[in-house]
Amino acid sequence: MDLSKKKIYSEYLMNPQFLKEFIDMYRSFPCLWNMKISDYSNKQKRLKAYESMVNLCRSVCPSANIQFVKHKIANLRTVFKKEFNKVQVSKKTATSADDVYVPRLWYFDLLKFTIGQDVPKEGSSNSGESQECRQEDEPVDESMEILEDSTNVSQVTSNSQSEDVDYDPQEDVPFIRKRKKGKMYNDDDLSNELLSQAAAILSKNNDEYDAFGITVASKLRRMEEKQRLVAEVLIMDVLYKGMLNQLSEESYIADYPIHYYSSNAMS
Repeated sequence: MDLSKKKIYSEYLMNPQFLKEFIDMYRSFPCLWNMKISDYSNKQKRLKAYESMVNLCRSVCPSANIQFVKHKIANLRTVFKKEFNKVQVSKKTATSADDVYVPRLWYFDLLKFTIGQDVPKEGSSNSGESQECRQEDEPVDESMEILEDSTNVSQVTSNSQSEDVDYDPQEDVPFIRKRKKGKMYNDDDLSNELLSQAAAILSKNNDEYDAFGITVASKLRRMEEKQRLVAEVLIMDVLYKGMLNQLSEESYIADYPIHYYSSNAMS
């Protein structure tokens, strides 16, 4: 797959409108997340549910498959759990409501239905089917580090490109980065790495494109949520066509329904 297309697919997959649809569909299939129901161990129902989610993903990434969906779910839940744990820890030491950690993950509330639905650790269940479901819902390997650790829309768009951009179902490239053997990373290591990356970005000389990006961000912040989501989809469509050299002085934006862009931008 062409690198420019991978980048565009990544940005569409992290678009707030698409992620909301993805999470809502995931919630509509309890067999994929509710361990307390019998359907959670029903292979046929789970497969059918995954196939429905694959069809949704293919509206923005034609090469998506079931493995793609499983990785996406695992990464979203991992990031959510990190934020949820921060809330729980802060409650233990908080002296007032103001001291409780406020999640910065924009889709935090959308995933609250997964609270208490963490899969059991290996050895805690004798059920072969439950164990198989556990392996599906978790990231591939505990020694791997989930990269999709963004806390707001702008971070999701920029930071997660290293996860989704490199995905190719034919190569089965995971959305994760292996840690070096023998080296364990803690929160301080991660914080230092992020600070170093931020310093490198800030040290760059800004040009007119950076200035334009700041202007666009300022305008988006002043919009209502629905207007902002529509604007983001339209902007992404223009950027995609520009990267494929399909823009001209005659190009214009027509008043098509927003789902038109989601389903046709990749064609």
